[in-house]
Amino acid sequence: MVCAFPLLWGACEKPYDETKKIGPPRFNPEQIMTVLEGKWQMLSAKQVDEKSLTKESIDITDFFTQEPGSNVPTLVFKSDFTFTADTTGVAVDYFGVTSGKWNFDDPAYPTVINLSDANDLPVGSIGIGANLLSLNPMLLYTKSAMCGEEKAFTYNLEFLKQQ
Repeated sequence: MVCAFPLLWGACEKPYDETKKIGPPRFNPEQIMTVLEGKWQMLSAKQVDEKSLTKESIDITDFFTQEPGSNVPTLVFKSDFTFTADTTGVAVDYFGVTSGKWNFDDPAYPTVINLSDANDLPVGSIGIGANLLSLNPMLLYTKSAMCGEEKAFTYNLEFLKQQ
């Protein structure tokens, strides 16, 4: 009976309180903004078949670089929460805009950078991962191609920060 008492007492504890703060974020928004500001050039590109059972992907980087003197997309992020996209001479423009606005999904604990056009319509998103704050900062831009209400393909463009 004495051994069972601690088990019964533990079973009566309150469930985890989700309103409590879990501590400061690993990277604060100011650190992310400092790294984000500047020019980013596409390093690689992949097309993912979302309708495939195994989510097959194919590297389409050569699609951008096969012609001599061909350009690859570049992004420039500014501290005033604006960005520019240079797709001059690129076969497919995955951004659809030459400039726009960006913001964090959550100002205190950002995990995604949302891109929008001048009218605040979504353009795409960039996941904030460990690679953003590494020695060789990288971004992964994701854009989906829809077939009705379903994703048909996802394009993952990886960008490397230019020094």
